[in-house]
Amino acid sequence: MKTISPKAAEKLGLLQEANRRFFHPLGFELVATDDGKFELQDRRGEAGGPKLATVDPDKIAALKRLSDLRKSPRQSARGFWIQPAVKPKQESQVSKAKGILDRMGEDQAARDKFNAQFTADELAQLRKLKAQRDAIDDLDSPKRKSIVAQMAAIGKKAKARNEASGDNSEKFPDKLNKLRDKESMASLSKQLNDEKAKLAAMTKDAKSSDNAKMYAGVNDPRYKRAYQAVQDRIEAIHTKMNNLRDAAK
Repeated sequence: MKTISPKAAEKLGLLQEANRRFFHPLGFELVATDDGKFELQDRRGEAGGPKLATVDPDKIAALKRLSDLRKSPRQSARGFWIQPAVKPKQESQVSKAKGILDRMGEDQAARDKFNAQFTADELAQLRKLKAQRDAIDDLDSPKRKSIVAQMAAIGKKAKARNEASGDNSEKFPDKLNKLRDKESMASLSKQLNDEKAKLAAMTKDAKSSDNAKMYAGVNDPRYKRAYQAVQDRIEAIHTKMNNLRDAAK
């Protein structure tokens, strides 16, 4: 695990935004001491609490760029951007609520098998509902529960239809095969564009003269590692797309 010094945190704007958006409204202040440590000061006794002498908009912009770079990978890996509060008794409910629907896009083979159960309209509805559901952190929200119920209803309808027709998801009808390939290629194209956008943003940040930028130039080892990681993902996406094209021949 790597660490970051208080002075570096201050330069990146982390200290400013942690205080401006979290600590100051609560009556606390996180400061960088002269001996290279963090210190959390209790200033709740002061009327109105602490405030910054100045707010640097460039640091806010730099952290916004960092958030944009981090958001998609974190959501893909963790299933959330801001971690929701989950009560212990809700864990089984959360597991059920996520279930098979959250496997969409995480594993290509599972995604293909999952998508084959639905019509194009049903898949579009599921994606729209999933996006609405994921935007609600409160697991007890009536709106979130209603969305989950709608998703479950679509799943039950598709299951009943497939069982009645004797469809076997291991054997895709030609129509579903074409739909699967089209959906997969569209998904891969979107992933490719996202990764290219990250690469461009990283390079722009590294070459920027902004003092609050994330990387200290294109020779920064952190930039080189991050750049290579994105390049590797782009190469993997290209390989998957080529495999799809070869399979369609």
